[in-house]
Amino acid sequence: MNVKRRLLVLNALLVGLLILGGAELYARWLQAETRLARLDEVAPDAVPPAAADPARARPIRAGSYLAVVDRMLFTPDRNPIVEVEEPEVVVEQRPDLPRLDGLVDFGDGPTALMAADASGKPEWLSVGGKVGDFVFNGVDGGKVKLLWKEEEILAAPQELVGAKAKAASSKSAKRPRRGRPAPGAAPAAAPASANLAADAPKPIGGKHNIGTEISPGRYRADPKDSSPDGTESGGYRKVVRRTPFGSQSWWEKQQ
Repeated sequence: MNVKRRLLVLNALLVGLLILGGAELYARWLQAETRLARLDEVAPDAVPPAAADPARARPIRAGSYLAVVDRMLFTPDRNPIVEVEEPEVVVEQRPDLPRLDGLVDFGDGPTALMAADASGKPEWLSVGGKVGDFVFNGVDGGKVKLLWKEEEILAAPQELVGAKAKAASSKSAKRPRRGRPAPGAAPAAAPASANLAADAPKPIGGKHNIGTEISPGRYRADPKDSSPDGTESGGYRKVVRRTPFGSQSWWEKQQ
């Protein structure tokens, strides 16, 4: 019985709250209608002003923005053409080939008598020796191998004549003319001839007829001399080497 009474009391409270809520809602509706009536008396319904329809927007095209896209954003003049200057490549001209005066091989590698130019003093060079701007690299099939700045050159012996001498200047002094001697004057002395024999290398000679120097420290051997390898004479020692082209011999100066 207690449970039923509690339910009845709860239901009665809920019905009372519902009636009070409906009464409050009705009262507010009445207040709102009263305000609206007052506003209608003060400001009747106004006619909204007529407005034209907005213009139709133009379609967006990529070509319309081409002037902006083609211009460089990171240059002051907005120039789209960027010119890149490439460094000028300087091609170094290869100098004239050196002069070759002689080439010998006694079995331990070729040795060349070369000069840097046509008027230079020749020197004996072994493989790896430097003459001017070139390096002597030996012989290959009858041609002389030269190296210039990592470029290997094969040249025939007749091509190695050295750089040509430069043409004489047109302002060079003219040779003076010899005038005729005055009557009764003594004739001019003839110019002394150059002693070419004094400049030529002299043979060593001796018991075995040792010849002239052919390379630094080496001297020619007489073909008629049949002395064996190791023969010593006057501070020189004979060297005999057998090669596929026959026997070769020369004399070396003892240290």
